[in-house]
Amino acid sequence: MADSAERRPFALSAELRGHEQDVRCVAASSCGEVLTASRDATLRVWARAVDAPGYSCVRSLVGHSHYVGAVAVVPGSGVAISGSNDKHVIVWDEASDAPLRVLEGHTDVVSCVAVSEEGDIISGSWDKTVRIWRAGGMRSCEVLTGHTQAVWAVLPFPGGVSVASASGDRTVRIWRGGKSIATLEGHTDVVRGLALVAGLGFASVANDGTLRLWSLDGSALLTIAASESFLYSVASLPSGELAVCGEDRTLRLFRDGNLVQAIPHPSPVWSVACLPNGDLVTGCADSVARVFSCDAALKADSSVLSTFLMEVQAQTLPATEIPGQVGGVDVANLPDESALSEPGTKEGQYKIVRDATGDPCLYTWSMADGQWNKVGTVVGDPNSASAPSGVGPTLGQKHFKGELYDFVFDVDIAEGQPPLQLPYNRATDPFTAAQQFIWDNDLPQTYLEQTADFIVQNAGPSTGVNTFRNVDPFTAGGSYVPPPAGTGN
Repeated sequence: MADSAERRPFALSAELRGHEQDVRCVAASSCGEVLTASRDATLRVWARAVDAPGYSCVRSLVGHSHYVGAVAVVPGSGVAISGSNDKHVIVWDEASDAPLRVLEGHTDVVSCVAVSEEGDIISGSWDKTVRIWRAGGMRSCEVLTGHTQAVWAVLPFPGGVSVASASGDRTVRIWRGGKSIATLEGHTDVVRGLALVAGLGFASVANDGTLRLWSLDGSALLTIAASESFLYSVASLPSGELAVCGEDRTLRLFRDGNLVQAIPHPSPVWSVACLPNGDLVTGCADSVARVFSCDAALKADSSVLSTFLMEVQAQTLPATEIPGQVGGVDVANLPDESALSEPGTKEGQYKIVRDATGDPCLYTWSMADGQWNKVGTVVGDPNSASAPSGVGPTLGQKHFKGELYDFVFDVDIAEGQPPLQLPYNRATDPFTAAQQFIWDNDLPQTYLEQTADFIVQNAGPSTGVNTFRNVDPFTAGGSYVPPPAGTGN
């Protein structure tokens, strides 16, 4: 791949459509195939058409009994490893597309998997443990304990001696010989993703919106304020650039600590991975995986590009979730679209203007395109008396613990006790908000579905995810927030 300073900007190359629910995790094989894991309980393997930008599904892997949230590939092969909410790790038979081995031992959701150069499988779980399955699960299993909350990412280091893990306890741990030899602190929220960075060490991303670089011995090297929203995944490119993605529906690329490109998506981006040729693949909450390339010959055709653009522009974005926005949006005093004639000053810069119909629209500046690109329409309290459409004179004005929300509900839990307050934004998945409410108030887990139903009945459909599908009660289209210390994951 050309030096990053000279390369073309990334552009959409292909959309991988076929999953029925969120594409929760993506991975790439050494031969360039893309693997996707979904909440529809399946995995798919995709291959690029010869001399064309499109991909086709060449294999479907069915065997898990619950959401599949993790996938990895054995180095040098096409053998897939997956982890699921069914608490199992599956090693897949490449010839038959059936489970070759089902690895049992975790007592909660398997949230992440990875494979070392030596063929050992590393898995992390909401049971707060890391497991190392020697020789692909054919030999002994080593259990690593020490995290106090769910494990969200695992990363084998080169040489097969050390392993890193990231957790809801806001730390990264480095393990060697079955023991934790370093606990890396710095992140202020759940640590969600890890990736090796050649010649440097490794990177981590977290719900605190930061991208951090560490040496392999755990020394802190660099902290980048990468987003004002939760970050879920990170990937390292052959060029040395780093790609991150998260709740704000954007894939971001950083070079030497600076943002060089921001690519909006139609929905939160759960996962990003780098292909051998330097292309990137993302997995999204809208059930689609997308490949982006710098190679002009691999750019998607005009119909695919047009559909992607329309899906991005069609999004509705609560005022409370716009990066950099403090307080409500005064619609009456917004500039009109003529303000878009003034160029932006940096990649990913945001601007809100009134369109010809008077609706507030959000634009982001693209250095590659040299223009402002629309990424959605700004909405607020759908119960605004002055605007039945949900767009009022001022958007996003309900406060709870210093934050702004579309709704703050009073929820009666027990007779004779004061109601509890449940904050909710329409772009958050109802089950995610319900789960956080349960954690915050130390309520029984059996309240989950009832609480989510209450949200839907009182707030209407979520604007952030496809509400017609089944919803993962922990990691659907909304943001994960860590539970209070001492509670479960």
